[in-house]
Amino acid sequence: MTALLLCLAMGLCSADAENGRLTVTWLELPVHGLAVVLETPAGKTYLIDTGGFELKADADYTAGRDTIAPFLAARGCKKIAGISISHPHGDHYGGASWLLNNWKVGTFIDNGYEGRGQSPSYTQLRRLAAQRGAIYRVVHAGDTLDWDPALSVEVLSPPAEFLSVTDDPAKISEHGLLNSNSIVLRVQHGKNVFLFPGDSYGGVFERYLQAAVAPEKLATTVLTAPHHGFNPGIQFPKMTHPQIVVTS
Repeated sequence: MTALLLCLAMGLCSADAENGRLTVTWLELPVHGLAVVLETPAGKTYLIDTGGFELKADADYTAGRDTIAPFLAARGCKKIAGISISHPHGDHYGGASWLLNNWKVGTFIDNGYEGRGQSPSYTQLRRLAAQRGAIYRVVHAGDTLDWDPALSVEVLSPPAEFLSVTDDPAKISEHGLLNSNSIVLRVQHGKNVFLFPGDSYGGVFERYLQAAVAPEKLATTVLTAPHHGFNPGIQFPKMTHPQIVVTS
């Protein structure tokens, strides 16, 4: 029987006799952002987003150096098997550059977006990943990730053509456009399903999921609240039926 266990104060463990233990940790960050660590049954470590940063006269903080790296070191991690960035906003990729410069990273994953709202700093981050030897992979709905034999990791969104959000793209902000095209990852371990939707939310996103994804694929044990818990709607919780919701 698969069991979902509370693990420390910041993580959840999904464990069963056949598939071993998956540990998922949502890191508590001192500045706004999201960073999740997956430690697979086979002993690999993956990051879903890397938090943000704050650089000003009275603060010098980057999630990669100051929160993620100490956590990984304390867990005995020597290598990051992969980093998946949900979308190119600083509160989700802000810690990645430090990690790429200071850790061995196997794969760098994003949605390949190149359109309106893309920042030069994020384009530079992609180049840095390649320069540091990480394999760059673009994923869209329907793709799968081979992270561990005990896991099923599927990409539910965005589609390869991306979501235009409205019939008139000019009516949506650049910020909203990037949010709605976040990578949505579904990670299944045994009977437990973890859903990581980045900052995706809203009617167009929900209608896309309803049309493109079977309802049983959306049923979720643990949901990372879309957009940090901002902009809550009714439809998405009804579609996913989470037992546990984690807000960042």
